Amino acid sequence: MPNFDSQRSYEFTINTKIKKWLNFVPPSEQPDCVHIDTKENKLKFISSLPPDKLVKALLDRNKALHSFQTDIKKLAVAAHYKLIESRVNSDELLSHALFGLSTKQLIKNRTSSLFDSGAVGGPNATQGMERDSVTNPWNIVLALEGTLCFSGSSAKRFGVNAPNEAVFPFQFTSSITSNNRLADKEKAGKEIWLPLWNRPVRLNEMLTFLREGRAHHGSQAVTNGLDMARAIAELGVDRGISAFHRYTIVKGRVGGENYNTAASLGHFEVAFRANVDLLHNIDYWLINLHRADADKNAPTRFKEVVHRLESAIFNFCQYGGASFFQGIIVALGQAERELSFSERFRDEKRVTPLTGLTSEWLTAANDGSLEFSLALGLAAIHDAEQRIGPLRANLEPVDWTKHCRGWADRDRSVVWNSDDLTNNLANVLQRRMMDSKRQGCTRLPLASAFTVNVDTIAAFIDGELDDIKIADLIWGLMLINHRDLNHAKQLASPDERLSISRAYALLKLLFLPAPLVADRKDGRLLWRFADQGESGILIQPEPRILPLLRNGSVGEACRIAAQRLRSSGLPPIPGSLPNGKTRDDCWKEVANDIRYGRRLAAALLIPIDSRTLHDLIQLVCRKQSTAGKDINNIEKEK
Repeated sequence: MPNFDSQRSYEFTINTKIKKWLNFVPPSEQPDCVHIDTKENKLKFISSLPPDKLVKALLDRNKALHSFQTDIKKLAVAAHYKLIESRVNSDELLSHALFGLSTKQLIKNRTSSLFDSGAVGGPNATQGMERDSVTNPWNIVLALEGTLCFSGSSAKRFGVNAPNEAVFPFQFTSSITSNNRLADKEKAGKEIWLPLWNRPVRLNEMLTFLREGRAHHGSQAVTNGLDMARAIAELGVDRGISAFHRYTIVKGRVGGENYNTAASLGHFEVAFRANVDLLHNIDYWLINLHRADADKNAPTRFKEVVHRLESAIFNFCQYGGASFFQGIIVALGQAERELSFSERFRDEKRVTPLTGLTSEWLTAANDGSLEFSLALGLAAIHDAEQRIGPLRANLEPVDWTKHCRGWADRDRSVVWNSDDLTNNLANVLQRRMMDSKRQGCTRLPLASAFTVNVDTIAAFIDGELDDIKIADLIWGLMLINHRDLNHAKQLASPDERLSISRAYALLKLLFLPAPLVADRKDGRLLWRFADQGESGILIQPEPRILPLLRNGSVGEACRIAAQRLRSSGLPPIPGSLPNGKTRDDCWKEVANDIRYGRRLAAALLIPIDSRTLHDLIQLVCRKQSTAGKDINNIEKEK
C-alpha cells in the first residue's frame, strides 16, 4: 500500500493584526508551508510536519514571536489531531471498500450519482421509508483506477460476421430476464460481467485475463448475457474466478434518455451445469425464433413467450438442476403453442416446428413429480400401426408423416384449445377413437413409450395434481423424440399402491392399445398386453361412453362398459343370477357427478403397463373368465 502520510497536510490560521506578525519570515526549510492572505489580514499555515517541528521551524527565523510559542503549538496540535482523526476514518473507509467491513464513517449527502445509483438513497432504499445518500470516497477512487484495466480496442474476431467495433472485456448486449425486468421507459443497451476471484490475484494476471476477455458457447462467440451464462455453465472458468457480478447500462432510469445508469443484475456463480450441452439441440431453432422476435411488428404475446424462454435458459445455467431444466421444456412448449396459433406470422418468418430433442432431455428434466410422469406418458402417445399421428398432431397442425419438421394445414385432428386439461384430454381421446375407426386401425392408437402407475392416475382422478403444470409439460415433452425408445417403461414403481375406483378399472378395459393375453405362471393367470403381431382378446371401445362421462352419467357409462366386457369374454362383477340373468344394471348405482365423470373420461387416455392391466382385471372381473377357461382347455388338450 503506498504511503500517503507525506502527501497529507493540516492547516491553521493566525490573525495578523498583531504588529509582531507583520514582519513574519517563512522558514527556510519549508518556505511553501505558509500562505499569507493579506486581504483578510490572516496567515494560513499549511504543513505536513509534526507540530513540534513546525513550531521550531517557524520560530528559528522569527525570534520576536517566541512569546506566541504556546499559542502556535496549541493551534498546530489541534489541526494535526483533526488530520490524524481523518486518517483513521480514511483507513476505515478503505477497509470498507476493499473488504466490505462495516463502518459508520460513510459521508452523508454526498453521492457518486450515476456511477453508483444504489447509493443515491431515497424512498425504499433502506428498511425504513427513506434513506439519505451516502458514499465512500474510496469506492470512487478505486473505480476510476479500475476502469483503466478495461481499456477498449477496435478489433474483429475470427468467425464473427460483424463490422469492426470497439470491444471491451466481458461486455455484451444486455439480456433482460424475468429477475431483472425493465420498468416503463427504460432501455437496456449493454451489460458487463465483472470477475470475482476467490484468491489474491496480481495486477499482471488480472490484466492478462481481461485482455483475453472473450467467451464461447459451443462454436459460437458470446454476443449477449444469455450466451455468457451458457458459456460459463458449459465450461466453467478457471484461474480462480468464483463468480461474476453483472451490471447493465440502462437509459431512462435517472434523468431521462440522456443519462446512462449502472444497474446491478446480481451475482452469477461459476460452476459447470450438467446437461447444459443439450441446449445445442435448439440453437438453430432459437436463431430463427430471435429473428422473428426482432421484428417490430411481432405480436406482444410472442415476444413474451420468447422472453420466458430466455429467462428459463438463464435460470438453469445459473442454478442447474432438474426443476430448472424442466422450466426450459415448459417454456419451449409455450413458444411452440404460440407458433401453432400464429399461422400467418410463423409462415412469414419461416419459423418451423421444433424437432431434434433427444431422449436425454427426459432424464435431465425428470424431477420425480407425479405431474411429470403423467405428462410424459401422455406426450409419448402414438399409433403403433402409424396410420394416424402422435399426440402432437392433436395439439398443433404439424406434418407428422415427415417427423413434424413442417407445418400442415389445420384439420379436424387438432382438438386442443384454451379449455382446461380434463376437457382437452377427453377431446383428444374422442378424436383418436374416431380417426382409428376411419383409418381402419386394428389396435387403438393409444400406445406410449412411457406408462403411468395407478397411484398417479388415482391422484389425477381425485384432483390432487396440478393440471396447469401437466398441460404445460405435455406441450414441452411432446417435442422430444420418443421413437428411439423400443419398449414402454414406467418412470416410478412405488412400494405402496393406492386404491383405484372400480368405475375407472371397468372403463379403462375398453380403451387399451393392444389385445389382452393371459399367461399362466405358478398356477395363476397373469394378464398382459399382446406383443406386436401377437393375437389376443380385442375389446372394442364403445363410442357412447365418453359423451356419457362428460355429461356426468357415470353409472350409465359403467353399465354399457360391463355389457361390452361380458360380450368380449371378460364377465365383470357382479356375476349372473342362477337363472342366467345378468346384473350389469347394478353399475348404474355409481354416483353421477359431472366433475368426476369428466376426470374419468380424461384418465382413460393415460397409458398403463401390463402390471396395472392385470390389477384392473382382477378388480372388476370374475376369477373364472371365459378367456381363462379357454386357456385351461388349450393346456389340457396339450
